[in-house]
Amino acid sequence: MTDLILDAILWDMDGTLIDSEPLHEWSYMEGLREIGLEPPADLHAAILGRSEDACYAYLVEALAMPLSPEAWKDLRYGLYLTHISRATPMPAAAALWSAFNAYGVPQAIVSNSDRVIVDANIHGLGLDPAAVVSVARDDVPNGKPAPDPYRKAAEILGVAPARAVAVEDTSTGIASALAAGTAIVTVTPALVGVHARPLADLERALEMLKAA
Repeated sequence: MTDLILDAILWDMDGTLIDSEPLHEWSYMEGLREIGLEPPADLHAAILGRSEDACYAYLVEALAMPLSPEAWKDLRYGLYLTHISRATPMPAAAALWSAFNAYGVPQAIVSNSDRVIVDANIHGLGLDPAAVVSVARDDVPNGKPAPDPYRKAAEILGVAPARAVAVEDTSTGIASALAAGTAIVTVTPALVGVHARPLADLERALEMLKAA
């Protein structure tokens, strides 16, 4: 299918544009061990695609997290940022970002991570945060799966959500984009279905743009 409306492309960051999920998981595990807690077996599934406040609530429930939210963020974010070089661009998605940028298609990054992490990851993509439209978790009242992040990004770009495409890698992000009313492309083959198209559809849209 090649009928995507590309008034804007709204990209998730972690796991979509940058391969940062392993670093996120490592920073959780290392941070927990530093305060004497053993990471639970379901940690990966519990944190994937979720905002920092939602993950903290999970840790309180699962492990009786002894640190305050602020102290835990200081610890985990310190670990993540110290090892940020481990997070590298996802080749196919990053190439599409660059190609659509060259054709002047408005784009934004829409992340469930806090601003400090988003800006570090933008640097990891070789981009300048000041030159990239981005929405972080702390820019909106509610994070994904609520529609707020995608609606905010569409508003900043001046497009209707229905004329934008969201690119996602998790069910949480897809739920957010669906609630916001955008079309959805996923980089995760297992999530392709009624609501989410494969990345190949976005690649075909780029070829049509080149041929126009």
